[in-house]
Amino acid sequence: MDSPIIKLLDKYIEIKEGDLVYTSGLSYMPKGIYVGKISKISYDRENLGQEANVELIDNTNLNYVAIIVGEI
Repeated sequence: MDSPIIKLLDKYIEIKEGDLVYTSGLSYMPKGIYVGKISKISYDRENLGQEANVELIDNTNLNYVAIIVGEI
């Protein structure tokens, strides 16, 4: 499976491989949930911003899962 990509990151912010990724709390997900870490950084094709590939956490040991039903 390909790793997820965070797109349209500001091209002037300083991010590096290994930085940790957490939920922001700006949507239905609570703030501060660890998602993974940055595995690769590149510029998008139009050079509008940076893109970051995310290596997701090992979720094989999850105890609780929320299932979101409906349109997001």
